[in-house]
Parts: sequence; C-alpha cells; structure tokens
Amino acid sequence: MTIPRLELKAATLSVKQNKLIQRDMEMKVDETFYWTDSMTVLRYINNEHTRYHTFVANRVALIRDGSVPEQWSYVNTKDSPANECSLGQSIDDFLNNSRWIYGPRFIWESQERWPQTNPDTRLPEDDQEVKTRVKVNTVTLLITNPIAELIQHYSNWFQLRKAVAWLLKFKKMLKIRCENKHQAVGLIKQNVDSVLTVQDMCDAELAIIKFEQHRVFA
Repeated sequence: MTIPRLELKAATLSVKQNKLIQRDMEMKVDETFYWTDSMTVLRYINNEHTRYHTFVANRVALIRDGSVPEQWSYVNTKDSPANECSLGQSIDDFLNNSRWIYGPRFIWESQERWPQTNPDTRLPEDDQEVKTRVKVNTVTLLITNPIAELIQHYSNWFQLRKAVAWLLKFKKMLKIRCENKHQAVGLIKQNVDSVLTVQDMCDAELAIIKFEQHRVFA
C-alpha cells in the first residue's frame, strides 16, 4: 500500500463521511469543501483524460460521484490538523492545540482569504498508477492492379482501351516467351504484331468490363 494510495483512501473516506453526516443531520448543508495536503490526490481528481489502474480508478470514480473537483483544495502540511495525529505530539501540546478541534485558522476567515490552489493536473511520467498507453502501428498492404491504375489514369475511353490493349499484347508476348524458352527472340516478335488491331481493342474493352464487374460485383 503506497502513500498516494493511502492518501486517496483518506479522500474517499471524506466523501463517504460527508454523505453520512448530511444524511443524519437535520440541518441543510449548502456547501462542502474538501482539503488535502496531497497534490497527487488533487491531480488524480482533477485529471479527466488519464486512465488509472483499478485501485485508483475505482476510488477516483467514487470521489467524483460524491463531489466535483472544484470542491477540492490543497492545504499546506503545516496547516493540516490531520498531522496532529499522524506525526504525533506531546499531551501538553495536544491539550493546548485548538487546531485539532477548530481546524486551520484560515477556515474561520472569509472565503476570499483562503489559500488558492491551481493544481497542475499533469501526472509524472513514472506514476505507477497510470496505465501505459500501448501504441499499435498498422500497416496496410495495397495490392494494385495494372488495369485499375490505368482506369484511374485515363479520362478518355479510347485512350484507356488502347493502353489496356498494349498491356494485353505485352502479356501475350511474355507468355509466348515463357512457353518457348529455346525459341529465338526474333521468332517470338513475329508471333506478336507490333500494331494494334480491331480485335486487340475489342479484347481490351472486354478485359476492362470484366475487371469492373469483378471489382464491384465480386
């Protein structure tokens, strides 16, 4: 049990005591003020964007359920009457110490003269109660299709068919070359015309339509 956890438990107990007192009192309480000499507790209560481990998260939730951050303020350790118990003192000092009964002196003054606290809600990077953020990097592998790239590139139907036709003709030449590894390159070129024919354009148009149908109506 760490010191910050003990201090947070004390803050939780304060909220529970407030509910109990107001429930049993016949007098209406207009406002409740909470004081703590733990800046860590104030940071836990005021920080709304940090995820804590279960112990702290549950108690911060209980505190926020019974109070709001604006009700919580910092009291200097030397002014905290709780230290009379935790630090200890002699019997004579205790009997002569009115702060144990009446609280800090500033409590009896006007609220404008109370210590002002603007807690820094930033928690230390090494705070063990804060959940470590896990960064996950995702890599998306895009498998592009040459015809898809051509469709995106050309805005003219004739130019698109012409480009696809040359692509199919090149594919045909590579296929012949793979099937005839021992055949001379010149003979392979003779089997593939160096100009586009009407049939080449028709084959290109059919390839484009098939590609789009497969892409949209897979």
